[in-house]
Amino acid sequence: MTKKIILSLFCCFVQNIFAQTNKGIPSQLSIKHNLNYIQFDDASLLNQLAKGLNAALINGYSVVHFGDSHIQAEGPTSVTRKNLQESYGDAGHGMMFAYSAANSYSSILYGTSHTGNWTYAKSFQSSPKLPLGVSGMTVRTDEKNASLSFTLKVPKTSYQKLRVFLKKDISSFDFKILTQEDTISINIKDYLNIKFPFIEVPITGNQSKITIQLNQNNPNQNFFEFYGMSLETIQNKGVIYHSVGVGASQYGSLLLEELLDEQLPALNPDLLILDFGTNNYLYDNQVKPELGPQIEEIIKNLRAYSPKASILLTSTQDLYYKSKHVTSGIVFRNLIDSLAKKNQCLFWDWYAVSGGKKSLIKWRDAGYAQQDLVHLTTKGYGLKGQLLFEAIKNSIDSLTKDPSLQSLSIPYSEQKEIVADVVTEKKVEPKKIEEKKVEPKKSEVKQQTQKKEVKKKPKSKTYTVKKGDTLSEIAARYRTSVAQLKKTNRLKSDKLKTGQKLILP
Repeated sequence: MTKKIILSLFCCFVQNIFAQTNKGIPSQLSIKHNLNYIQFDDASLLNQLAKGLNAALINGYSVVHFGDSHIQAEGPTSVTRKNLQESYGDAGHGMMFAYSAANSYSSILYGTSHTGNWTYAKSFQSSPKLPLGVSGMTVRTDEKNASLSFTLKVPKTSYQKLRVFLKKDISSFDFKILTQEDTISINIKDYLNIKFPFIEVPITGNQSKITIQLNQNNPNQNFFEFYGMSLETIQNKGVIYHSVGVGASQYGSLLLEELLDEQLPALNPDLLILDFGTNNYLYDNQVKPELGPQIEEIIKNLRAYSPKASILLTSTQDLYYKSKHVTSGIVFRNLIDSLAKKNQCLFWDWYAVSGGKKSLIKWRDAGYAQQDLVHLTTKGYGLKGQLLFEAIKNSIDSLTKDPSLQSLSIPYSEQKEIVADVVTEKKVEPKKIEEKKVEPKKSEVKQQTQKKEVKKKPKSKTYTVKKGDTLSEIAARYRTSVAQLKKTNRLKSDKLKTGQKLILP
């Protein structure tokens, strides 16, 4: 008989589990710990995840976490990686990218720099100028002395294997890998007949800084095309966690990664996490009907590339756009839930776990979300990463406690919350302050002696330029055009300065 666990059966179990982990998390965030599980409709899905992780110290376990701006800087994934590796062993950092050469922001775990001129392409662009691989970004140069450098903030001497993903071609520049203790010369011609889409380089000692220095050894060499590199242990025992987010990307971005079919299998993934959605419905507050079939096409492709990998789908967090609440979060959540069941995928309900409708206001007020009410702060992303790890552990523990468990599905509905919200709004006079913050363009102030509508003039929204930002990226993020940004801010060129304030149209 199918055994279905629903919310009411979790209460006692959850209280015990989170007696320790709740410490330090503000109660005002309204985290739904009793919902924090990896859900599944078939026990074999969770069994595969549990068996893989439990055998990680013997066979290794590879995670590839795709996503958008929430993932690119590795805010949440750095914490999920750390916790998984502390529990199941450390097999390496995984994929890294030369963000400075792509004119973008870097990971919180390492900085990047470059010399020479590089062209770049990113998966959120409708027509990328270069072929894209698993990192979702590509950089290319025709300068023979150019370089790419990576500076790790917490170097580890145990990571002694580097896999450089590049275009292997007779016309590609040779290069050297420089560390504090090593100089390894690579001649491209020696690797042309090796089927893997990377060149593996052994490195030793302190890897606090790794540089790829190009050099031309014959006049026919005239370019270098870089797709990313993976920093790993030699033994491949434990968990390796590849965090491959691209700011402003959508689900459809994965369909533009034409080299994914050869590069993804090279990472030998056991778990694929698809963590998109924000840019699919944020700007027009609409989940388009073609999104479901598109996601199913992506799932089909990923299974063709990596048949043994489990696939985990996530919902998005509650969102706002230009201070207006985006109501399609629950619609997207329900779509992902149904697609997970239909396509034999795992499901993490981040929308419900993080508090559901209008919860991001509480996150912002507690310092866990940024003022744009889309992105989180460093500690907010850290909490998300911790909760993802706990969701994985909770589900594995539930299976250990009850091996006969056949499915784990937690129904979630906002209907009661919506009704309660309406009743509260009718009774409370005046309106709550947080409501005024959310909808400053039209807020109602109720007086006992007088009733009237007060229209507030909306404040101009600004954006502070960060290192690596470009006008095109900012325009894409805030659903406007470069021309409009320049006109609004009276800019005469496309050059930006770190710390510069831009008025958003």
